[in-house]
Amino acid sequence: MRGAEPPRQGRRRGPRSGTGPYLASRRPRFLTLQDGGQSAQVMVGILRGPAHLEVVQRFRFYHVPVSAIAAARTAIAYAAFYEGAIQFGRGTGMIRFYAPVLRVSRVRRAELPGLTWPGRGGPDTPYYRFDLGPIQALPRPITNPDRLRLAFRFSPFVRLHQAQTLTDLRQVAGGTERRRREKGKEH
Repeated sequence: MRGAEPPRQGRRRGPRSGTGPYLASRRPRFLTLQDGGQSAQVMVGILRGPAHLEVVQRFRFYHVPVSAIAAARTAIAYAAFYEGAIQFGRGTGMIRFYAPVLRVSRVRRAELPGLTWPGRGGPDTPYYRFDLGPIQALPRPITNPDRLRLAFRFSPFVRLHQAQTLTDLRQVAGGTERRRREKGKEH
């Protein structure tokens, strides 16, 4: 029978369940100094409806079940908020607002203020809480005319201000994802 292993040095992890500060091990850097922060990552998260937008604006946090994204994906500099067409009573879904992420912590759902809708699991379900800086409006909304299904999307910050549609957020070298799909249909 083996004895207990000594704790590993140099690795800090948050609790596997429960509450407390959360530090992803080996978190990627938010920014690179060479590009003035343009490579900072933005997470586009879905809002459940107007009440959810109100909670984000009033309490300045966004939350995600721990089971919904990988821990490495919590290393973001900004969060943007997708308002679905049906949930917000519009003809198309859109992103109108974003905010800098000041801190990420791991909490129980019961510790998130203002939530009036049911969530995944019960009150003890672990969530990532993204504490936000000032909520800012985009110069123009990013729309979803193709009615793409959205879970979570991650994109460089520079694309958030350049994109006109959700498809534009998925640009790849040499063109957009849409052009790549269209090219595939020609063959």
